[in-house]
Amino acid sequence: MRFRQRSYFWRLLYAFFAGGLVPFILLAAVFVSTSTRIMENVYHERATEAVSGAAIQTRQLLDEAAAAVLLLSRAEAVREYTGGNRQDPWLVSEINRLFSSEAANPSFFPYIIPLEGFPILSRSPVPDEYRPDLYSGWGILGELARKRGSASSDASAASGARSLVIRFGQPHPLSGKSVPLAVGAPIYTDGVFSGYAILDIGRQLFTDRIGLAAGTSGALTELLLTDPSGCILYNMSDSQSETTFVDSDLTSGSIFYHSRQQVSGFVEVYGRYPVSAGREYSNRIAAMTFFIALASLIVSLVMAVLLSRSIARPVHQLTLTMEKIEQGQLDASCPELPGKGSGDEIAVLVHRFNRMILRVRELVANLVAQERDLRRAETQALQAQINPHFLYNTLNSIRSMAKLDGSKDIADMTTSLARIMREGSYPGTGFCSVDHSLALARDYFAIEAWRWPGRFRLEESVGAEILGARIPRLIIQPVVENALVHGLEGKTGDGVLSISAHREGGDILMVIADTGTGIETERLTQIRERLREAGERPVESSLNDPVAESEADRNSLVPMRSAGIALINTHRRLCLIYGKRYGLNISSVPGMGTTVIIRFPYAHAEEE
Repeated sequence: MRFRQRSYFWRLLYAFFAGGLVPFILLAAVFVSTSTRIMENVYHERATEAVSGAAIQTRQLLDEAAAAVLLLSRAEAVREYTGGNRQDPWLVSEINRLFSSEAANPSFFPYIIPLEGFPILSRSPVPDEYRPDLYSGWGILGELARKRGSASSDASAASGARSLVIRFGQPHPLSGKSVPLAVGAPIYTDGVFSGYAILDIGRQLFTDRIGLAAGTSGALTELLLTDPSGCILYNMSDSQSETTFVDSDLTSGSIFYHSRQQVSGFVEVYGRYPVSAGREYSNRIAAMTFFIALASLIVSLVMAVLLSRSIARPVHQLTLTMEKIEQGQLDASCPELPGKGSGDEIAVLVHRFNRMILRVRELVANLVAQERDLRRAETQALQAQINPHFLYNTLNSIRSMAKLDGSKDIADMTTSLARIMREGSYPGTGFCSVDHSLALARDYFAIEAWRWPGRFRLEESVGAEILGARIPRLIIQPVVENALVHGLEGKTGDGVLSISAHREGGDILMVIADTGTGIETERLTQIRERLREAGERPVESSLNDPVAESEADRNSLVPMRSAGIALINTHRRLCLIYGKRYGLNISSVPGMGTTVIIRFPYAHAEEE
């Protein structure tokens, strides 16, 4: 099946593409962009966390070394040794025991250096930088000498020593032993500065505690410890760069994730991770997303074509059928979908369209029949309008003769009858006011009341607003006639006929009730069924046989034609004029009376 350009098929296909595939592609692009940004944030956060962990480890290590060097500087044996008692073997043995207990870590290298410079106690070779005779004013010795203080008592000396613990980076870079940091404190004997206590922290300890922790987590590729001048004290990945200064390109730029943190105001921990490593992972995610999107695009495009064709085919057939009907081929119908597709909305649309075309054909046939019957009815009506004039003249003659003979009741009855007959043959519009229709009902009630003097009483309760409403002619009078003839006349004693009306929304409910004999249940059921059939009867049926008898009529001892024809015709007229929700509603209690409710829409008589 070929579809025309700009047909429903192509628009549906474009809609599938624009509504499904384009958002999917945009979503994939957003996913790649978002995942890349998230990965960058994750790597940056991991680098920051790794640097923070390294800073904590560095601070703990420095605090541990500072505590050890303070204990050594305050030990009594150390004070005596630096104070001049250097020949006592017990002091040397006690100091070595302190080395083993207070600086037990094999990467801690303690030194007790007298002010005169010899002999220096240590458990490793003494670098030249720790010899006072050579470097008393340089390096860590010079720093301690410049910042040392004096105290007048041992307590104040100890306090001063605690406050003078210093940290020094790369204290002896040429010694051949890698020592990133050293911690030193002055020694006071009897309040007099007498020597130095220095503790070297070996590079292996930094690697064990800081470098391995940062490297094994994968968060950092480089970890540096620098002093305030920018000198590299420790480099996790390149020991050759230690004792050099940090290049500004190393700590800046956009090719690394950077993070740095100060430790104890002396050491700065700096870490970085290459952006390329994170982007490589993001690129793999982007490539995988691209291939998934491409495969989904191809599959979705094929499915969109197939789905669009399956939806557009019945719509296309329906369009072709409409074109045939537009050309006057009312016998055309659209093929209906069999099988699984017969329950969806398009199949229902095709089925309802075929039913509509069938109904249109029936309505066209009805209109043809109605037009034929209307022409026949117009001819009969024109002929029937001639006869009432003779009756009006005859009734006027009777009324005049009754007045001359003084028979006022006969004259009034003749006048009421003339008005009723004139209403039945009224050639004008088919509507009048409720007030006019009630006046006609009063005339009929008057005629019946003269037949049964003193037995019947009419009660009316209709507001002024409803009196001015519009109602079809001869609607109230047949109901009043039915109440008098079939309700009140058969009752022994007096009877009351009441007429009331009220509004319900946009409708008027007129209630006509009598206190007559009522209607038996079986007969009431028959009347209601006839009213329902009259409301649903096709137009041509009403024109050709408005009161056709049903099978129940022919088998009933009291045919409906003798009792309910006025009600059925009145109900049928209201349904034809206003629709099926309007008309008559009858309720009755045998021996108590009958109530008929007339429902019609409110409209002022001046709107006619």
